[in-house]
This record gives sequence, C-alpha cells and structure tokens, in this order.
Amino acid sequence: MQDKEIIQKWKQGLTKNQLAKQYRREYNMQIRNIRSSVRHRHSRKIYNKL
Repeated sequence: MQDKEIIQKWKQGLTKNQLAKQYRREYNMQIRNIRSSVRHRHSRKIYNKL
C-alpha cells in the first residue's frame, strides 16, 4: 500500500488502527507469497524483495 492510498483511505474515514491492520495484512501476504515460492523457500534475504 502506497502513501497515497493510505491518505485516501484515511480521508474516507478509516481509523489509524484499521489502516494499520490493512497495511499489516497486505505486508504479511507479500511475505507469505515470497516464502512460498520455491526459489525463496529457505532464504532469509526475502525482505529486500519488497
């Protein structure tokens, strides 16, 4: 989620906690997808991919 998206959702009335939950959910999904790929399954250097 980019800064523009966060600001837009905040202006639509979402609270900081709701935004944080959405951001964390998206981030965790990205991490899960990277870890599930065969190439990065045992790699711990996946955070550079984000």
